[in-house]
Amino acid sequence: MAYPANSTLRERSFDRFSKALRGEKTDAHAVFHFYTFPFYHACTNVNLKEYFSDPKVAFETQLEGIEKLERIGNLQPDFGINIETSALGGTVRYDKEGFMSVEKMQIETEEEVADIKLPNPWDTELGYKCLSQLQYFKENCPDWCKVNAPTVTGPFTVAAQLRGITDFMCDTLEDPDFCEALIEKSTEFCIMYMKEVEKILGHIPHLFLSDDLTSFLQPGPFNEFVAPAYKALFKEFPDSQRWLHNDAQAWHLAESLENVGIQAWQYAKNLNPAELAEKTHNNITLFGGLDPLAFQKISAQETYDICINRLKEFNGNSRLVLGAGGTVNQIPVENLLAILKAADDYKIS
Repeated sequence: MAYPANSTLRERSFDRFSKALRGEKTDAHAVFHFYTFPFYHACTNVNLKEYFSDPKVAFETQLEGIEKLERIGNLQPDFGINIETSALGGTVRYDKEGFMSVEKMQIETEEEVADIKLPNPWDTELGYKCLSQLQYFKENCPDWCKVNAPTVTGPFTVAAQLRGITDFMCDTLEDPDFCEALIEKSTEFCIMYMKEVEKILGHIPHLFLSDDLTSFLQPGPFNEFVAPAYKALFKEFPDSQRWLHNDAQAWHLAESLENVGIQAWQYAKNLNPAELAEKTHNNITLFGGLDPLAFQKISAQETYDICINRLKEFNGNSRLVLGAGGTVNQIPVENLLAILKAADDYKIS
């Protein structure tokens, strides 16, 4: 299709992206950049303590970053994968730069899981901050922009962080009942959290699950522990698209992700996009194809050339969306723009 001569890069990019998600043909490949707080910190030098605590600072910071990228992006509260884990008992820690993490809690029995109280997300430290950000973004968003729901950490990853990753992986073999109980508790809170998000937005266009740790599982355990949690989440939000961020080594789970109903997947940088599309029967829109580390210290022209070569390898499949296999935290703005320009220039129909 031909776009009007006065169309903007944002308009063309978002139209192609929407069509790619629906499995429709596009004139050029869409691009997906995953902006998170380390990116905004890198490109604006914002004080992270202020960014996390003051919705106005987060709002202005994100708009500044998105404006630098020809408005390719939307506002989105971002507290990493910490909200759910901290709400259920993990301890929030901040380093000297303001980057946050959550320490595991002491938990190892089903009885201790049963004792975990499910708090109102507004009554938790990070839940309150995130939902307040979301409200501020919604109330102040300029006409040209949109507000996305925050990512939701996958229940398996929440449970593994609460218990400790190594111990939890051992538990999947030695105490599966404990694992199921902790995953179910995590799922319940994830649903509660997203319901509060839905109240603010009115509708969640897409649930974006962040769930790298499931890559430790083979398909059998994935179907036992993870698939039921995904299905429970999806049942509560039947009109939301189902996106997944898993940029770990999850090739072996491709068919399981297709079967559980994932519609879009941001995959690892070293997976072959065309082969992954074939493995998922082209039923999942795939975000990736680029190694973010490769673009940190090269020129915009070199970035452009690499992207053109990668786009040729997509073989005209519009369900393959160009993007980094992960976040774009350390990629210079000029190189992110070069990625967008390459995709805009390289026509497939």
